[in-house]
Amino acid sequence: MIGWEEIKESISRIDIKKTMVRALGYDPNCPFSLNQAGIKHYELLQQHTALGQKYGSLEVLQSNTQTDLETCRIQLKAKNPTDVPEAKLTHSMHVIGPNKTIEIVRVDVKTFICNNDEQVRSILEEKDLVYKPGDDLDYLFAQWYKLAKKDYAYAFDKQFGYTEVWVPSHVALALRKQLKIKLDCEDWAHIIGSYFANGEAPRNTWFVTGGEVHAGYGHQAITAIDSELEWHFMNSTQPSTKHDDLKKFVTLYDSKNVANFKRGFIYWSYNDQLVLHRFDTEAAKKSYEKYRGDVIAIG
Repeated sequence: MIGWEEIKESISRIDIKKTMVRALGYDPNCPFSLNQAGIKHYELLQQHTALGQKYGSLEVLQSNTQTDLETCRIQLKAKNPTDVPEAKLTHSMHVIGPNKTIEIVRVDVKTFICNNDEQVRSILEEKDLVYKPGDDLDYLFAQWYKLAKKDYAYAFDKQFGYTEVWVPSHVALALRKQLKIKLDCEDWAHIIGSYFANGEAPRNTWFVTGGEVHAGYGHQAITAIDSELEWHFMNSTQPSTKHDDLKKFVTLYDSKNVANFKRGFIYWSYNDQLVLHRFDTEAAKKSYEKYRGDVIAIG
């Protein structure tokens, strides 16, 4: 039986990546790539393993079984996890309780990205930056990012007296614009995400992603895929960018940016419609427990 590592290696060497992979959602550099079962992409592994057994190798499969490839593509496209959100991910949110007490409630992380923010939407409509099929997403991602980072200022959540304090993106924007409060990494990631969501970016092309970075701390930022199927890292905690194209942003896992995620240390990815989670390694699980285990719940 062909192992998953052999399948991944074969996929990376042959043209099957461009002919099938985008539709199926698999990319070896994707922040939700199938190194583990646990998301609906498991069908991809099952199908490729079966075809690999039948034909001996994916190289032979590609050259001699175009019909089977097309059948596999059609079947698996329906299993794209962007159609079937898999995970439940909640965050500990601070709210005002009786008698001015501070209470903790669990909130679905998708709700931290406001996809119907009238202020954000009006900005994008005025600048003609709402995505329509056929538009250049690489260009739009860069424009949305720059708009989201206007008036950027950063501070740890410790300013509120807590290690982590999350609020929805529209609340974070109000805190920054009206009260001039500086915001943490997840606040800026959710704000950027709200621009992507209100700009109608397809939800399988971008995520708010959490994980450990090369500098050795837990972080929340944006991952997005360009028109050439390359995943990029868009840092939530840098003032802005001069880039006008997503392809000019650093690729995911590139250590040239110490705030970029380390390969094997991504915890999860989500947006306003979809939550995917998986841990690359046991080390990633331990890192998650160290940095986020007290405020994030998976189940």
